[in-house]
Amino acid sequence: MKTLLRVVVLGLVVPAGVMFAQDKAAPEKPAASPQNPLSTWNKFAYARVKDVLVKSAEKMPEENYSFKPVDTVRSYGQIVGHLADAQYAFCSIALGRKIRHWTSSTRKHPRLI
Repeated sequence: MKTLLRVVVLGLVVPAGVMFAQDKAAPEKPAASPQNPLSTWNKFAYARVKDVLVKSAEKMPEENYSFKPVDTVRSYGQIVGHLADAQYAFCSIALGRKIRHWTSSTRKHPRLI
């Protein structure tokens, strides 16, 4: 008898719990642009990479911008400068502006950030 009572109670309680759980509205996600999801993703990816690069450049002390793990590679400052130059070039092309060229190796910490 106790087993039958348990089965009946479980048969009534579990479906009711599932029903109440479904009534709660799910939190809405920010609406992505339905016209161009690729642009939405690109904006998100750009913001993320930009954030990582800027934090990295700010965290490195100015005296370490000349650091090279070996002599055959660019210094940290040259790499950050290269990224800044490339970003400037891509944006200039997208905006239809003339690209200015400068040497990243001569740039110093405060100007790169």
